[in-house]
Amino acid sequence: MNPTQPTPGAPGQGVPPTYSYGPPPTHQGPYPPPTQAGGMHTSAPPTHYAQPGATTAPGTHPAPTYATPPGNYPPPTYHSQGPPSPGGGYGSIPGAPAAGHAPPPPSGGGYGAQPSWGNSQTPPPPPAQANAPPYSHASANNIPVQFPHNMNNMLMGSTISSTYTPSPTSGRQYPPVGSGPPAQYTAGAPPPAAHFNTGAPPSPSLPYSSTGNPPPPPPSSGGVVNEVVDSMKSLWSGVSTPAPVQNPDFRSSTAPPPSQYQQQQQQYGAPPGQYPPPGQGQYPPPGQYPPPGQYPPQAYGAPPGQYPPPNGQAPYVPQGQPPGTAAPPAPVSRIDPTQIPSPASAGESRAVRFRAAVGHPPPSASSQFVCVDVGNCTPRFIRSTMYTLPATEDLLSTLHIPMAVCVQPLAESAPGEDEVPLVDLTRLPGLEAPPRCHRCRAYINPFAKFIDGGRKYVCRLCDFENEVPQAYFSPLEPNGRRHDIDHRPELFRGSVDFLVTSKEYITRTPRNPHYLFVIDVSEYSITSGMFQSLMDSIKSILPELKDGGRVGFVTYDTSVHFWSLRMPKSAHVTAQPHMMVVPDLTNVFVPLNPEHLFVNYVECQQLVDYLLERLPIIFRTQGEKPRPSNSVLGAALQAASMALEGIGGRVLVFSACLPDHGPWALKPRDDITKTLGTDKERGVYQPRNPFYRTVAMECASKMICVDLFAFAHSFIDLSTLGVVPTITGGQLYHYPFFNPQTGDGDRLRFDLRRHLTRPHGYDAVMRVRTSRGITPTEYLGSFTSPNGADIEMAGVDCDKAIVVMLKHDDKMDDKSEPVLQAAMLYTTGDGSRRIRVHTISFTASTVLGQLFKGADLDTIMTVYARQAVKDIPNHPLPSIKNALTDKCVDILAAYRKYCAQSTNAGQLILPEALKLLPVYILSFMKNPLLRILGANAPQPTGQFADPAVPVDERVYSMAMFNCIPPNIAIPFIYPRVYAIHKMPHDAGIDAATGQLVLPPTLRLSNEVLEPDGVYLVENGQAMYLWLGKNTPAPIISQLFNIEPEQAYIASSGDLSRSLLHSYDNDLSRQLHDLVNGIMRLRGRFTAVQVVKQKDPLEARMFGLLVEDRGADAMSYVDYLCHVHRLIQNKLANF
Repeated sequence: MNPTQPTPGAPGQGVPPTYSYGPPPTHQGPYPPPTQAGGMHTSAPPTHYAQPGATTAPGTHPAPTYATPPGNYPPPTYHSQGPPSPGGGYGSIPGAPAAGHAPPPPSGGGYGAQPSWGNSQTPPPPPAQANAPPYSHASANNIPVQFPHNMNNMLMGSTISSTYTPSPTSGRQYPPVGSGPPAQYTAGAPPPAAHFNTGAPPSPSLPYSSTGNPPPPPPSSGGVVNEVVDSMKSLWSGVSTPAPVQNPDFRSSTAPPPSQYQQQQQQYGAPPGQYPPPGQGQYPPPGQYPPPGQYPPQAYGAPPGQYPPPNGQAPYVPQGQPPGTAAPPAPVSRIDPTQIPSPASAGESRAVRFRAAVGHPPPSASSQFVCVDVGNCTPRFIRSTMYTLPATEDLLSTLHIPMAVCVQPLAESAPGEDEVPLVDLTRLPGLEAPPRCHRCRAYINPFAKFIDGGRKYVCRLCDFENEVPQAYFSPLEPNGRRHDIDHRPELFRGSVDFLVTSKEYITRTPRNPHYLFVIDVSEYSITSGMFQSLMDSIKSILPELKDGGRVGFVTYDTSVHFWSLRMPKSAHVTAQPHMMVVPDLTNVFVPLNPEHLFVNYVECQQLVDYLLERLPIIFRTQGEKPRPSNSVLGAALQAASMALEGIGGRVLVFSACLPDHGPWALKPRDDITKTLGTDKERGVYQPRNPFYRTVAMECASKMICVDLFAFAHSFIDLSTLGVVPTITGGQLYHYPFFNPQTGDGDRLRFDLRRHLTRPHGYDAVMRVRTSRGITPTEYLGSFTSPNGADIEMAGVDCDKAIVVMLKHDDKMDDKSEPVLQAAMLYTTGDGSRRIRVHTISFTASTVLGQLFKGADLDTIMTVYARQAVKDIPNHPLPSIKNALTDKCVDILAAYRKYCAQSTNAGQLILPEALKLLPVYILSFMKNPLLRILGANAPQPTGQFADPAVPVDERVYSMAMFNCIPPNIAIPFIYPRVYAIHKMPHDAGIDAATGQLVLPPTLRLSNEVLEPDGVYLVENGQAMYLWLGKNTPAPIISQLFNIEPEQAYIASSGDLSRSLLHSYDNDLSRQLHDLVNGIMRLRGRFTAVQVVKQKDPLEARMFGLLVEDRGADAMSYVDYLCHVHRLIQNKLANF
């Protein structure tokens, strides 16, 4: 869940009615303003801590008193030979309190009690404070809490640093500087901020807490905790933050075995790596260790502060040990992955309410939220990479964040949200279209300012004064509002639909949609069961079409077959479908009139159903004559384009094999295995035959939308065929190795139903207009753009999104509010012509800290994905992946340089809004879109090896990322893991509200998979249920309704089929509600595949655990260290 928690707004008004003029409208007006600013959390006023004995100002916290004088509090003893602390992370001190747990209070309790000194009776003197780094603000919302360290610690790199965000409910009390032992955190204390210590060797770290209760701070080198606290206003209070990440040196994706050197006995309670003063016999012999400042980098798995001796020398044995013996091996220490930022810590269980106010970043796209339109377009339709825009081009280049918006014009409203209102101004005399600016042609919107008593309005996009049409005039109130504003949703809603009837907006006569099914009937289509499943699915879905559409059918193998559905004129003649074959594939023609090829399903349901039942029998293999194994898809596409010429509509193509027959045949690529993993691989993703691009451009000009459903057991060359749906605004579906028995039949039925019944627009033209200072430069998505300014789409559905790249064309004033408007002219399924208008306003700033706060990571990753899809056919994959890492480093280095200048160089500092950027970049590089393929790729090893990804699957991923919105892209980039055996009782579908309640998510690592657990792993495209080998018998019985002994011997396929049914127990119902809710949330059917532990199918599922090391990519921990090293190198070169 995005850290910005919205303030609940006023309840919605239900589904808004259609607004027409003539009789007085009945709308009740806009939403009343909430009591607090939506999406903004205000922090507590600054907290001041007084010195002991000082007078406490009213309203401030009194300073605690201590029995020990300031500066005389020694550190507690940490026993190096004790057992390791549970949960101790990388850099934790053996015997120290576990991460996330407060230490036991010293004898006597409270701050006044004296701790144990070990073998010493007197505490050591406190270290000098001169070497402690001075405090400085890391950013506008970061409050560092730094612990002092002496010179030895500085040499060893054991700086401990964190940040703190104040909270009005915090119960933490701070001792004065240098006056006491480490203070214990109380419940409700806010967590530290996103600072990471990556110095070597590691030092005790502050774990990343998702509960808001940080663990106790570790002891300082001299026993005195110097906490410098400066409370500042923070936009995100109570945000969970990470721990210092140790070891900045990137060496290898495989960690070496634990160090075999022995840990030195720590004396005087000193932290690891600190030695007692000279002359006390505690230093190793001369030459055994390198001099101070020349220690080698800390190795993975080595205890804190321990370094290997020179070659040929025995490890040092401290005094007091018998000769020839050494201290017991210390527990292995490493970075604790649970303490670093992860999407698993961002809650997304229940829907929250978000008011789309200007400049407020929205919740995470993958979370559930209810948008309230208060005059600014909601993130349901437009999401921006930044909600506070840089005022100048120089600031944008310094920021390194792309300035872009993702427009989803026909997005569906979530439950509880108001529908986009339909405004009909055509009933007003003299108005055939909504008012528009005469200069920039922007449509009337809530940001227009009415002047001159309501006779004029000022366009916010170009500041031009426009005359208000007489029919649209309304007097102004004393506050400048129109008297009828409550009855005009276009003036208080950020998204509206305008009904238009003017010839200016109608290029062709609107009509009901036409659906042409072009179906492959070659051998594999019949034998795989695809054809039978498709006929059953079409027959069950056609009755659900409520737009009065007309349907037609064309089949093809080595020839093209048109099916006539003409109804007889006489009622005494039985209607029969007739097949007409086109033998000439070079000069394809349509042998039927459109009236005979397309029929209204409601009127001819009996005839259409009869055809769907007979087709599997007609094309069934009979006798010894096999079905043709070839297809002429090129000729079939050309015929479909000719059949819908002058009509427009949708073509649904179903292909089961490589179209290797006819004049536009495609041949298998024998060179694929030789080029994969090399620089020549980019040629595999370029279309081979220009015919398919030509026919796609013809379909787009005729407003024909083509969708491709690919079923194949081998290479089908989607690189060439995929350009057809991309150019025409269609969609690509991929079903490799189709098998109706494994859930593919259900997936086909779900996809086809969703495809035909979701909101869809025809003959769409969209243009994006902006105010002074910013301008569109590039569009990324599935469409055509003949003139570079307008986006033309033969078809656009609710799941299509267009990325619009922006740039500066002028300098903007600080704190100004630039405006962007996206207007799309389209035809609905019932034939009405409408204009969907979305208007959004941002804030402009010259403060880099504010720009980083207003960033939206989900949209940034969507933009990066679109850019990667564009680059794959032209650049080698390694260079694309390196460019992604460079972008991550540039952003984080800019934040470090300009917003956190005074922090320690050993820290990896992440801005709060972008703290998940490294893990998202790493996950995206492990996506099928960018994985390395072929013999030249790194060979997988071990049970967690990445599976091989075929070329067509990569092309399918390219087609997906090229059109999907952020709410679908983010789960595909970073999947989700849920512990089914630990689901809360309220997980599933809330019976009272009908909303989905998700269980807590886990990290994407095999380490979270317990042998006695059951886990659901999903990314919106695939879903796996992993069963541990020690899963309790009651859980197996509840999920599968079988005995545990049968589950152990049953195959994964049998268990998957058993899981399709819901049984009469709470766990089974919860799981089914969860699966169905996730499918609705993602908009895609994903059959659950059961994977047992040690099953060969684990390799496929483990490919989704992106935080682990892969065959060609680092683990998350290694990648963080790698990124930090690159940041340090970049900062050193500034």
